[in-house]
Amino acid sequence: MKAVYMENKLAFEEDFSPLQFAVGTSAGGERLFRACQTFTETRRDDSDKRVLVTLDNKNAFNSFDRQAILDELGTKWPSLVDFFWQFYATPAELWYRMEDGRTATSSEFLDDFIGAFMDDIDGEVDETCVMRYVDRAEQLLAEKKLRLQRDKSTRWSPRRQQDSDIPADIATSDVKCSTEGITVLGCPIGATSFIQRSLKKITIGHQPLLEAIVTFAQMGLQGSDLLLRYCVSPRLNYWLRLLPSNSDVSLAAAERYDAAIITAFRRMFYFPGDFPDSVSAQVQLPIRLGGFGFISATTIVRTAFLGSVGLTASDVSSRFHGPYGCLRVGAALLDLPWLQTAAPAFVAVSEVVGPSFSLPSL
Repeated sequence: MKAVYMENKLAFEEDFSPLQFAVGTSAGGERLFRACQTFTETRRDDSDKRVLVTLDNKNAFNSFDRQAILDELGTKWPSLVDFFWQFYATPAELWYRMEDGRTATSSEFLDDFIGAFMDDIDGEVDETCVMRYVDRAEQLLAEKKLRLQRDKSTRWSPRRQQDSDIPADIATSDVKCSTEGITVLGCPIGATSFIQRSLKKITIGHQPLLEAIVTFAQMGLQGSDLLLRYCVSPRLNYWLRLLPSNSDVSLAAAERYDAAIITAFRRMFYFPGDFPDSVSAQVQLPIRLGGFGFISATTIVRTAFLGSVGLTASDVSSRFHGPYGCLRVGAALLDLPWLQTAAPAFVAVSEVVGPSFSLPSL
């Protein structure tokens, strides 16, 4: 499936653009997130009524009309129909885990179903058009057998910072109006306090997996060590790449996450008490240097963010300087807050690697 996509990605990108951004590119999710950031950070003035809206569909991947997929392929890429027919010719039997631990097939679908990942839709809309946008989206999604969850959909604008800022007609609508921020592709955009709470919730959400791996270590250290190294240790990297490495945001979350990894490792080996700093440093070294490969999130927090900025800035600039963009009104790319926050991280990294490597400038 991936090979077919890679072979045709340029054709897909040409067909989907400009409405769908970051098709056929690496780190497409990061580019989409930066595009949403740019939209919210290029407001013209306090009267600007643009808002960012996220729409959530219930069980989208499993519910989408497979016939619609094949029909679209037959119209635009008929040569691919036979290949995809192997996967979608007959309905697949789906199994779900319920809250009480029972399993059920799709024919026994109940309200207490614990859903799989649900694809979100992010829209940039004038505040006065939100409900018309949502109604139209619901209609189009229903044609593909998708059900919009209005109660889980959200709108946000930086100009609405407290409940009193929200007009009555907006406050009483069935699409929540956030005053703190919004989550795009699993990552928060908005006030610092909102981002901090979101990151804390994310790191706490990883704790059950850590506990399960510690328990699994009683049956075999090798398997639990591999799970900890490859399934848990890198899990924070996505958010480290997208969020600024400020001491009160990503860096604080990275420090908590590192501590949780080291604690789990210590418990796996029944080590009494806390590790000395030297032992923690040894554990976090790469395997080729005699460590266990649990790369410290605190160590890479700045370079991760800079890497994402370097990867996404040119695409975002092209997107928003074009006919559909908002940078054409005079806002310079380097004036955007998300790029400005890269400057301190760049300085910090330069102080460490500058003598040995030549770094590009922002």
